[in-house]
Amino acid sequence: MTGIKAHTIRMWEKRYDTVTPNRTDTNIRFYTDADMKRLINIASLNQLGYKISYLSKLDDQELARLTLSLMVKPSLTDEGDINNMMQAILIYDNALMERQLNNQLLKYGIEKSFKNVIAPFTENLYYLYRSGVIAFSQFYFARYVIAQKIIAATDQLPQPNGKESCVLFTLDYREKEMELIYYNYLLRKRDVKVYYFGQPLMLDDLKYVCQNVNPTLLIEALFETRDQSIIHSHIKILNEACPDQNIWIQAKTILDDKKSIPSNVTYFSSVQDIIEKISADFPHNEMGFPL
Repeated sequence: MTGIKAHTIRMWEKRYDTVTPNRTDTNIRFYTDADMKRLINIASLNQLGYKISYLSKLDDQELARLTLSLMVKPSLTDEGDINNMMQAILIYDNALMERQLNNQLLKYGIEKSFKNVIAPFTENLYYLYRSGVIAFSQFYFARYVIAQKIIAATDQLPQPNGKESCVLFTLDYREKEMELIYYNYLLRKRDVKVYYFGQPLMLDDLKYVCQNVNPTLLIEALFETRDQSIIHSHIKILNEACPDQNIWIQAKTILDDKKSIPSNVTYFSSVQDIIEKISADFPHNEMGFPL
């Protein structure tokens, strides 16, 4: 769940006293939800350059404050809208959340709103969840309301007639559906035929889709993991399943070694990188029609 190898966790425990797990009568370690959240925060901060020796000395509140300091300030927005959106999340107020989202969409449109407001706002919600400020249900509630707005906008687009086609999928669905829904909108707007699978596909199903549809591109929003060996193994599995397709994979982890990635696979460490790549590879004019 943390993406940290068991050996690494034990080493951190022994060398730095990072966590002190409980033990069963037979001396087997077991961890609480608080332990897991602490390890996730430490692993995330370590990947950003903070040393384990420093992070291990921080208590949970100090780790939470450091995690919250990573939050970014959304641009092109009114602070009142953001404050009201946060209030809506805290009390699960669907009407208030929709009203504030509509304000943003009317001012800036879908693409500017997502890039400058929605994406950084939901990223900040992730930090708030990790630091214990909000519950997972509040985090997911916000993403669900946003996803419904994007789906409604996508329904207004004409059916694409372009030659390019794309399969959007995940093999291990967790909380990535909102991003896939937005990629669907961007591609549809650029006249790309999209085959979107919101639920997780089995690998055999993905092979079947590739054989029958022969898409020019596959995009997967990868499960949350910080174990780079798992990501490289996953890339290999996908490439073997669909060797004739271009494959884009997105996860939060920055890979140390990209030389082993097959030439038909492009790895992205952020949602924004994929958005920019879609805009570059599938340009359109102000009316939304392909160039």
